Amino acid sequence: AADRLTNAVLTAPRPGLKFAPLGLAGQLKSVGDFFTDHKVTPALRRGWPLLIDRVSHDVLWICGLAIAHAVRITAQTEQVVELVWRRD
Repeated sequence: AADRLTNAVLTAPRPGLKFAPLGLAGQLKSVGDFFTDHKVTPALRRGWPLLIDRVSHDVLWICGLAIAHAVRITAQTEQVVELVWRRD
């Protein structure tokens, strides 16, 4: 939902970050495990962009791969923002 993006900032992964991807109903997974599950090579992980909430430090989007369960579109969603990331 767009309202969750007011404090968003683009950053790179750092040790210890957890992520609750869409489809896991809010269950946390380490960003490293998520990369492993999605076959992202270790050489690419260090600079992979993440959109995080700068206040709560919640990972909102692992760019190009998945959004967080917390920012999914629901029946209560009033605004939607489309973000696109491309690896060239």
